[in-house]
Amino acid sequence: MVRCAIIGAAGRMGKRLVALAQDAPGVEVAAAVERVECDLLGSDAGDVAGVGSISVPIAADLPMALSGSDVGIAFVNDPAAGIEQVRAAADAGCAFVMGSTGMDAEQE
Repeated sequence: MVRCAIIGAAGRMGKRLVALAQDAPGVEVAAAVERVECDLLGSDAGDVAGVGSISVPIAADLPMALSGSDVGIAFVNDPAAGIEQVRAAADAGCAFVMGSTGMDAEQE
């Protein structure tokens, strides 16, 4: 079983990833992460994604989410936030997949 942390879980792609994980054999949403100011913190990620409860609350603690996961997955439109997420994954010893646009050569 691959345990995934979905970063940006309340966003368009994050909700889609949560939903797709429900139909993917061998994949489990272990954590769902959003920014501290997100009004959906504490909500069930499955409910937010429209697939029903999966008993995974959306939280803001990225290091904790990554520490209990095999891989973090994020689609970000803020390159600086993406870089911070990559660093947090490296610190947690967690694989990381990022879809992002807008990075300059130095950030890449």
